[in-house]
Amino acid sequence: MASKLLYKNKKEEAPMKFLYVLLTTTLLLCLSYTGLAAPSPKSSTVKYTYETSDLKVIGHGKDINAARSNASEACFDLRIKQFQKVRGHLPDEEQVLYIIDSCVNI
Repeated sequence: MASKLLYKNKKEEAPMKFLYVLLTTTLLLCLSYTGLAAPSPKSSTVKYTYETSDLKVIGHGKDINAARSNASEACFDLRIKQFQKVRGHLPDEEQVLYIIDSCVNI
């Protein structure tokens, strides 16, 4: 009689052990996946490089849009400096709009 009760209890324990092992394994896999998917501190900034025959600009930012925006601003500043160096004066409004267009569309 006692052996039948022991056997019956062990039979009922098997699904519970399996469920416990399955849940534990799932939890550990989820935690390890989240840990591996988290970005490292080194990769938190994005670098965007724009290069033409006369200009090379590198922009940095937290994402690609911020990096491109940074590169566009650097392009504009560099183009204005180049213009002033070559021609000796600041560009007029029409020339500034042309420079803005060339730097925004990088």
